[in-house]
Amino acid sequence: MNINRTRQLARIAWGFQEYLRRPLTLQRAADEITLRMDNREKNFLRVARELIYENPVSPYRRLLLWAGCAYADLEDSVRHKGIERTLEQLRDGGVYVALEEFKVQSPIVRRGLTIEPCETDFDNPFFMGKCIEGSSSGSRSKGTRVLYDWDFFAEEAANEFILYSTHEIFDLPSALWMPGLPAISGIHNYLVHIKFRNLFDKWFSHLGKGKGPNAVKDSLALAYIMWLCRMTGLRVAKPEFIGIRDAGKVAGWLADAGKNGGRVLKTYTSSAVRVAQA
Repeated sequence: MNINRTRQLARIAWGFQEYLRRPLTLQRAADEITLRMDNREKNFLRVARELIYENPVSPYRRLLLWAGCAYADLEDSVRHKGIERTLEQLRDGGVYVALEEFKVQSPIVRRGLTIEPCETDFDNPFFMGKCIEGSSSGSRSKGTRVLYDWDFFAEEAANEFILYSTHEIFDLPSALWMPGLPAISGIHNYLVHIKFRNLFDKWFSHLGKGKGPNAVKDSLALAYIMWLCRMTGLRVAKPEFIGIRDAGKVAGWLADAGKNGGRVLKTYTSSAVRVAQA
């Protein structure tokens, strides 16, 4: 492992300690969402300027400039028409990235423009060296590389906290049925819920333990997260392999609610259908 990768892992580990140290309260979650909404246009324009227009490798930058939309034009449109109308007009004018293009399975081709990006061209340059990298589950194709940082997890935790509070399910027993590493979805939701201290009683994983050096790295990363949570006094669930054909086991856990008033399962729509059919 080279020195840069070692430093990156150290920054990620330190970031998790800071993330864990400040649990989210319901009031702070509401305040943060209100602040984001109040500054939505300003934040959108800042992101567009810093991550797109000032990023020479961004495919979005090339699309915008191809469409004749400089930053000043985008700013003027957002100020007068709002974000949604601006994005609709850009989309209709060819400024969009289709799923196959984002996955770099096909080039971005518009009238008089061809872009052949690589995966890293879509990266957030401010994440570099401090991001958590994973892949989508890739159930029908090769998984897509995805990057997250601790600020993203914290923002999503605020959204989820309000959701759980609104539906009055915060105190119910809950389970997660999503794959563990190297897929990102399971650990993503796991970390989000840790932030607002809504801990899953069970973590059912679609994937069993992998093999090879990457599997060792994933196991060590998960072990570190669980160890630090327990050192902080948090009771966290270990991944338990339950494949898609065994949805009946998950249904059995849900049915065993007894007199507690119900249980909560967080999973994919397709997996939820399997549970309902079991």
